[in-house]
Amino acid sequence: MRDRGLKDAHALQACFNQRVEKILEKHQRQMIGWDEIAHPDLPRSILIQSWQGQDALSEVAKENMRGILSTGFYLDQPQPASYHYRNEIYPQGLNGQDKLQPQTLTLSGYVRVGNVRYPVSGKKLAQAPAGIAPTLPTPQQMQQNLLGGEAALWAENINSQIIDTKLWPRAFVVAERLWSAQDVTDSDDMYQRLANRSDIAPLQVLAEVLEPAQYYTR
Repeated sequence: MRDRGLKDAHALQACFNQRVEKILEKHQRQMIGWDEIAHPDLPRSILIQSWQGQDALSEVAKENMRGILSTGFYLDQPQPASYHYRNEIYPQGLNGQDKLQPQTLTLSGYVRVGNVRYPVSGKKLAQAPAGIAPTLPTPQQMQQNLLGGEAALWAENINSQIIDTKLWPRAFVVAERLWSAQDVTDSDDMYQRLANRSDIAPLQVLAEVLEPAQYYTR
């Protein structure tokens, strides 16, 4: 690292990836990797798979690098199909969703900001602390650099007895969300078409009872 003037491990990884990328290019192949490979010294032809989420993908787009979203499309995580259906490829502003307006002085339970459910507990403050609002890429940067998403399934979390329940209907839902127009986001309509019936309340209640987990925990 000293001989090459590499200041940290990230620079070392970028140096290694530069060598690998040249080998791939020689064989008409393209480098694709997780968020960690993003580095100014690598060519803009590489593709970033973002497991870190929309904020990280936003930085990729602003650097005019190309990326796809993995976060929110992991089929091995026990999330409801509607969670995947709500997942947005393009980074979104907070749009006031971070401003809680409780009717009481104490908070408990869960609150959803964007597509993520957060546990909440505490007391109302006299004044909201200052925060840092996310900065989004330009519409042109998002359109040119954010290519879509991918469904991911980690094999160590499944076996032959549960693979069908992990794949169906989530893989269908992710596929429809990624291949449809941007305004196709009605999860109730999606559930009705999946169930082939208009009254989906009994099925939703059954699913909530059988699958109470969120993310990797209960």
